[in-house]
Amino acid sequence: MLGFALGAVGGAVFVLNDPRRRFFKSRPAAADDPWWRAALHGTYPSTLGLAALTGIALAFSPVLAAVLAGIIAGLGIAGLTAALRFRA
Repeated sequence: MLGFALGAVGGAVFVLNDPRRRFFKSRPAAADDPWWRAALHGTYPSTLGLAALTGIALAFSPVLAAVLAGIIAGLGIAGLTAALRFRA
């Protein structure tokens, strides 16, 4: 449980405070794209790659798998925070 919580907090903090963000321009979603396609585009490769690594880590180290799952949750928290910032 501690590994998951630390991964979630660490993942959210790292994503929200990434200094490399200023070097990359985000591509706005096309107006004719449905919401699910924009969300799917946002999950690849980070979330899907972490999910695959979590599945592999589950066979070897449950603690590492919990930390990776927490990082996936942190990505979700960061995405929700960013969406709320854009909406306001």
